[in-house]
Amino acid sequence: MSFLGRIAKLDSAMQRGLDNGMALVFGGRVVPAEIEELLKQEASDNAVRTYDGELECPNLFTLSVSEKDFNNLADNHDDLPATLAGQLQRFFRNSGWATQGPVCVQVKSDKDLHTGQLKVASSATNQEYRSGFAGQKPRVNLLLQDGSSRTYSVHEGSNIIGRSADADLQLPDTGVSRNHAEITWDGYDAVLVDMESTNGTVVNNQPIENWMLADGDVIQVGHSLIEVRITGA
Repeated sequence: MSFLGRIAKLDSAMQRGLDNGMALVFGGRVVPAEIEELLKQEASDNAVRTYDGELECPNLFTLSVSEKDFNNLADNHDDLPATLAGQLQRFFRNSGWATQGPVCVQVKSDKDLHTGQLKVASSATNQEYRSGFAGQKPRVNLLLQDGSSRTYSVHEGSNIIGRSADADLQLPDTGVSRNHAEITWDGYDAVLVDMESTNGTVVNNQPIENWMLADGDVIQVGHSLIEVRITGA
């Protein structure tokens, strides 16, 4: 398919109101699939032909959304920037388009945008950037691996894991002490400390007294297994 043919195909896919810089997504809500199409349109509009005859498109995309949409996307689609970057990279490769460097998608909030509005800017660069939500602090969630899909969002400061009714993450497990372990979170680092529990605390099958948590770590207290999920880091 010719370059103009590709653009025509993309244009037909963008008939829901997405244009070169701004979009109001139907339903008043930003949908990831619509974002992907907008980024493809941006790449198509800014593709250039090199001296070698190749079509070169931008590889750094900055997507601006309203503050409400930013929070919604960060909460429910925390892997969206990396996913979009991967989809664009495959799209460019399959289309035979070149880029100066790896594709990166960064999402940021814009107080001047209303819910459902999008704005995108792009550039070509040979520097490496990391896809993600701009200005977002990492978040730590604990997933109890008991089949219940119960989760606990770690807040800044002290988070107590134990059998006590006063524990932040209460576990009805006879092998868990009343105040078994503590996670301290400062917004950047999460440190797990055993609180001199009866049966001890284990991370990744290793007994610990204190431990800097990482995404994917598995904590064992008593008979309970807890998976650590850190997003936005």
